[in-house]
Amino acid sequence: MRTVLFLLVFFLLSTTHVFAEASQAVESELYTIAVIPYIGATAELKTYVKDIVKDQYMEGFLVSKIKIIPEEDVQKALNHAGYDPSIMELPEKDVFEAVAKDTKADYVIGMKIAKLNCNGYIQFISTEIKTKAQLQYKFYNRSTNRLIVFQTNGSAKDAAAKTSITNAIHDAMEDGYQKIIDSL
Repeated sequence: MRTVLFLLVFFLLSTTHVFAEASQAVESELYTIAVIPYIGATAELKTYVKDIVKDQYMEGFLVSKIKIIPEEDVQKALNHAGYDPSIMELPEKDVFEAVAKDTKADYVIGMKIAKLNCNGYIQFISTEIKTKAQLQYKFYNRSTNRLIVFQTNGSAKDAAAKTSITNAIHDAMEDGYQKIIDSL
């Protein structure tokens, strides 16, 4: 009986140790990300487009293994680095580096709406709005000191312009999120 009890205690202790190591491994996969405010460099940025992009831009990074640096801290780091958002361009690598250092972020992400084209077609009974969106991203990895630049495209068709624009932007942003998540 003592041997069985000893083996049972040994088994429980060993599984507790294994689960503790697994828990530490999961915690070590937590990434901190500084998200630079997006840039809307197109003429089509009506209020609803701004709202859609702002909500979806931050929402895409709300996954369990990502901790987002507060916007105020990112803005302070951008100001400290001398970045001027009025130029309507994403910052250069040195600004991404400075933001990562100041905020202690593992990664820094920036996005720009480069193109947003809407074309309407009136057919016999209905109207169709076709929208194409092009987004440019910069993604900085602090540990490798590497800046990756890429773009994504999205398109949509709908009778309502707002829905068409929303879906095209969402399509392009989903592709961007996937590329970023795959790079973590």
